[in-house]
Amino acid sequence: MPKFKYFNVDLYQANNGGGKDNDQQATVTWALPFQIGSAEFLYDGFLDASTKADDHAAETNFTSQLKWNMGKQLFHTKKPVYVGFEYAHWKNKFGIDGVTEKNPSFLLKAHF
Repeated sequence: MPKFKYFNVDLYQANNGGGKDNDQQATVTWALPFQIGSAEFLYDGFLDASTKADDHAAETNFTSQLKWNMGKQLFHTKKPVYVGFEYAHWKNKFGIDGVTEKNPSFLLKAHF
């Protein structure tokens, strides 16, 4: 995909074992770097979607991060030091119908 650092789509057949019903899952992952002026940003994340089965509901987990590389701009570091936001939205968490988690977070992430 043009402009993306990476963009992946994976399809799975889950063999859950332990007496649990099998299901299918699709996972999309991405990283999109961009600049505003001299400021460097990165928008990355994933989306998991799985099918329902007799013993669990279909579920989706969308988690993404929007980060600014403050290390390069403020401290002139070679490796990124990000500050930003993360949002996670997990519908039918762990396949439990009606259990939905919504979590906004601030983040500070340093690479060594």
